[in-house]
Amino acid sequence: HIRDSIKSRKNQPIAEAHRRFLREGQLIVEYDGKKMPLYIFLFNDIIIVTRLPKKDTYRFVERIELNKISGVNGTLPDLGFLLIKKKSIPETKVRAFYATSEEERGSWIAEIKSILLEHMNIKS
Repeated sequence: HIRDSIKSRKNQPIAEAHRRFLREGQLIVEYDGKKMPLYIFLFNDIIIVTRLPKKDTYRFVERIELNKISGVNGTLPDLGFLLIKKKSIPETKVRAFYATSEEERGSWIAEIKSILLEHMNIKS
């Protein structure tokens, strides 16, 4: 189980009845201008960012709530894409991710856009 392999000091809940796991993989994530290789878990409502696994354990770095994201900009150079935060939620940070191939970037973007569209349809 993913829940058992992610270690967090903040004890972030991962397993919830409504939550669906969609994909995982290594991406480069930009923090304060520095790019770091990290491991990403995408669910239908959150993105969990962790350090690369050691002995089947992932150390929690950050949780991104997808209900605070309004879109994805897939036009960054170096195979990057940007999560665009909702203007009404100022404390949410904009986060840039970088893939290793055009195909990988496209599939992450498509999956995230699909989730955001699903969230918009639920609210309608």
